[in-house]
Amino acid sequence: MLSPRLIATPLAASVGIREKARLKVADNPILELYYLSHSRTPGQAVIDGLSKKSGWCVRQVERWFRKRRNQDRPGVLKKFRESSWRFVFYLLALIGGVVSLYDVSSDSSDPLLHKHKCFQASNLVRVERYEDVE
Repeated sequence: MLSPRLIATPLAASVGIREKARLKVADNPILELYYLSHSRTPGQAVIDGLSKKSGWCVRQVERWFRKRRNQDRPGVLKKFRESSWRFVFYLLALIGGVVSLYDVSSDSSDPLLHKHKCFQASNLVRVERYEDVE
């Protein structure tokens, strides 16, 4: 959506949240192939084998995998954007709920009848959800 980019990014900049430049790992096709196809966290026996294949020592291979995992992690700015989007969504849902309750209390109709209709609507949503799964 456009909201995280248009609103959250300038807000993050005003608060002082910036994206750190992440260090790229050294280019190694053997380790990259294993990382993408097999496992992000290889065992010690696999690390020993990969160190022999790549010509690096065991410590360098371990460090390469650790840096590569850190490179895949989302940055602080991305986390802030996602969190701000969730915050806006739940805030709007809360405001909508309060407004609907306020409209019911100002109405002359019975609030219990309104609660009953809401319960019926939620059951319909649940039934539709289960029908979609099957």
